[in-house]
Amino acid sequence: MGLFKNYGAVKDSEDPRDLLYEEIIGSPKEALPLKFILPPERIKRIKNQGRTSSCVAQSASYVQGYQLKKDLSAKFAFKYCKILSGLKWGAYTRDGAKVAVNTGICDEDLLPEQKTYSDNAYLNFTVVPKALQNAHDNRAEIYVRVDGMYGNDFEVVKRFINREQDLLC
Repeated sequence: MGLFKNYGAVKDSEDPRDLLYEEIIGSPKEALPLKFILPPERIKRIKNQGRTSSCVAQSASYVQGYQLKKDLSAKFAFKYCKILSGLKWGAYTRDGAKVAVNTGICDEDLLPEQKTYSDNAYLNFTVVPKALQNAHDNRAEIYVRVDGMYGNDFEVVKRFINREQDLLC
């Protein structure tokens, strides 16, 4: 947790879907490319949480949108992340994955991004049935959290992303 203390990250509880990277891929010593280049046709735009604590929702909407090749609403995802987490500020990382799987995330054009300077202003909207149905159509199938047997570091995450990128492309 020391690595993340300045970023406001909150450690989530254990879950049976938590996997060790080494259980999925094997040796932690495999060589990594120096650069990761995501396919340009999957990148719509860069997300920006502004002054809100919506980083988890921004990430979840981007990752699910990347897989579906469309822009998804971080604002929608954040509303449901906040319900799950119950935290005053932010949400647990796993909450973003839970929202993507259980509720889904609606298309960006149904609930567009807006510049705000507080979570309350960002969350001040009513979810309409059309957005809920659209979110249901955009659900992810499953999620896992990947940690390293020898520590939870960025090298483990980069290895996993590299492996997944090879499978997606």
